[in-house]
Amino acid sequence: MMLKLENIYKNSKKFQTSFLILKKVSISFSNGKIYVLHGDDISGASDLLNVIGLMDSFMAGTYYIDNQKINNLNDKQKSLIRHKYFGYVYSNPYLDKNLTIYENLQLPLLINKTKVLENKEVILNYLKAYNGEYLLDKYPDMLTNYEKQKVSLIRALLNNPEYILIENVLDEMEPNNQAEYLTYLKNINASGKTIIISSNVLENPDLEIINMKNGQISDGDNDDYIY
Repeated sequence: MMLKLENIYKNSKKFQTSFLILKKVSISFSNGKIYVLHGDDISGASDLLNVIGLMDSFMAGTYYIDNQKINNLNDKQKSLIRHKYFGYVYSNPYLDKNLTIYENLQLPLLINKTKVLENKEVILNYLKAYNGEYLLDKYPDMLTNYEKQKVSLIRALLNNPEYILIENVLDEMEPNNQAEYLTYLKNINASGKTIIISSNVLENPDLEIINMKNGQISDGDNDDYIY
């Protein structure tokens, strides 16, 4: 399976002015790697991640997922593909503060109509794998930001997607937490999943770095653009 984007353009409006935030972006993502879309807040890295995960639309270009052209699909079809192929970890974990961590993690499994007893076993196994079994009955307000991000990562994995997309999550982490989180990601990658991260700061040499600037992919050294 491969993700392939060709000549992607995306615009945005601010104060009734339209401007391009992605320009002529062409890129493919092969299975089994960890990619980093690296760039600052106006680089377009997060915008490209949202396009990849079908969280946002684009104005021109072509996008293929597993050789299927995405452009002309309706919202329902895109939602089905997004649910099948992508697990998304947001910079804001979006945990319901009125639900326990177990209840928050139940939600994606309930969508798949998994039996309740099976839910609890699956959730406990994931929490144990990420040193978080003690979080089961806590509420989000009782967790540190890092613990919330671990829960968000588990939630993204529960439906067994092909791709894990991570939006600037590592940028605010303490170095020891970032190192542990990267270890988790490498283990997930070793299990066969492809991971795509947007980041302002992450430049780990073990990862496939894709430099972005001003909505385009650059070579990262002299700011020449790659078309």
